[in-house]
Order: sequence, then structure tokens, then C-alpha cells
Amino acid sequence: MPQMGPMSWMMMLMLTVTVMMMFLMKIYFNKNYSMNKNTVKKTQMKYWKL
Repeated sequence: MPQMGPMSWMMMLMLTVTVMMMFLMKIYFNKNYSMNKNTVKKTQMKYWKL
């Protein structure tokens, strides 16, 4: 196995963190979307009129 430099570890860490964040955001937005569907529609209508 080749020796991994600090840069490679940083890249791996960043990649993992990014994937985790994306996953969490997806769950968070899915929950909010189901709850705030009506609110979003109201806001969209408001902006549509503007």
C-alpha cells in the first residue's frame, strides 16, 4: 500500500464531510418540504405577483 501524504488525508476528509453534509441537508430539506409545502406555495404566489 502506498504511503498517503497529508494532502490525500485532507482530500479524503473533505470528501467525507461533503457527502455527510449533502446527506444531512437532503434529509433536513425532505422533512421541511413535507411540512412547509403550503407555506412555500404561499411565498411563491407572493413573489409571483411581485
